[in-house]
Amino acid sequence: MTDRHTFARIARRLETAALSDDWATLAAADRELATVLQAVATRRELSAADRDALSALRKVHDGALARCVEAAGQVSGRLAELDAGRDGWLAYAHDVELSGSHS
Repeated sequence: MTDRHTFARIARRLETAALSDDWATLAAADRELATVLQAVATRRELSAADRDALSALRKVHDGALARCVEAAGQVSGRLAELDAGRDGWLAYAHDVELSGSHS
């Protein structure tokens, strides 16, 4: 399989995983990309078609990274919301425990 086909396949995996928030597949594709790039780095030159495919892969990878940053921000915001209400939840749970009421 040529580099451009490998780059295109990994780009599809990254894009599909990022769009569906499939973090496990995204991580696996990213690890595969790292391995492939290590092998490519040992060679002097890539063909023009391979360079074009690598450039397209870089754009997809940048988009996947942006999606990860966005999702991390959403999770961080949600955790902050949960933390903000923690004292109230703890007080309620303590009250329920003391009253023996579990409704």
